[in-house]
Amino acid sequence: MTPTYRERLAVPLRWWVQGTMLVASLWLAVVVAVPGVVAWVVAGLSVALMAALLLAYGNAVISVAGGELRAGR
Repeated sequence: MTPTYRERLAVPLRWWVQGTMLVASLWLAVVVAVPGVVAWVVAGLSVALMAALLLAYGNAVISVAGGELRAGR
């Protein structure tokens, strides 16, 4: 059955900016307490986790096919 309407939702750009600022704040808090390399590793892991969570959350698909509405999985 071919969908008559299909849309993939994404998180707003604002969430990416806020997440980036959160990671930057985390890096700043960690860099004053531990060596720089550790702070960069923590920041890198935080960026990867943030990106994975936002991409997973914004991966919802809405489709209408044959008079049936499907949202998400």
